[in-house]
Amino acid sequence: FDNTTLKSNTKRSTSNGFVLKMDTELGDVNLVAEADLAILHEIAVHEQSVYVVGGHSHNATLGNISLDAEQGEWGRFLAKLNGDTGEFVWAEQYGHVGSGAQHEVVVDASGRVFVSGDFRGDGQFGGYHLVASEVDGFLMAVTDNGDTQPDVDWVRQITGASPTETAL
Repeated sequence: FDNTTLKSNTKRSTSNGFVLKMDTELGDVNLVAEADLAILHEIAVHEQSVYVVGGHSHNATLGNISLDAEQGEWGRFLAKLNGDTGEFVWAEQYGHVGSGAQHEVVVDASGRVFVSGDFRGDGQFGGYHLVASEVDGFLMAVTDNGDTQPDVDWVRQITGASPTETAL
C-alpha cells in the first residue's frame, strides 16, 4: 500500500490484523494500525472513534496494548482506535469464545457500542459472569469513556443461539 509493506509474524501459524484508512478525494490508502497475532473481525466508526472486535489465540499486541490468552483458548476483545492517529486507545477483553465465533460491532448515534457473538463455557464480560449451556450467544452494551477503559453497561445471554443468530 503506497510505501507500506505488511509483514506477518511467521513464528506462529496465525494472522496479523490491520486497519487501513482511505482518502477518497486523493485515493491514498494509508496503514493506520497493526495488530500482532490478532484477527480483526468487524469495524464500526463513530465521529473520530474507530471500534474493532477480534480474537487471538496467543498473547497478542494492539499497538502498545498487550492481550493475554490462556493456552489453547481464544481471547476476544473490543478495541478503540483514534480515528485521526490510528493509535489503539484501549482494548477490553471479554468472554471465553471458541474459534470461529461470529462477532459484530455497531455504534448508535449517541456513541454507545454494541457487540454480539457467541461463547462457550464461562464468559467474563466486564463485571458480568455468564455460563453457556453449550454454545450461547451474547449481546453486550458498552459506554466509551474516552481515553480510559470502557464500562460494560449490560450483557444479555442468548441460550442455544448459533453464531448467525446473534448478528446485529
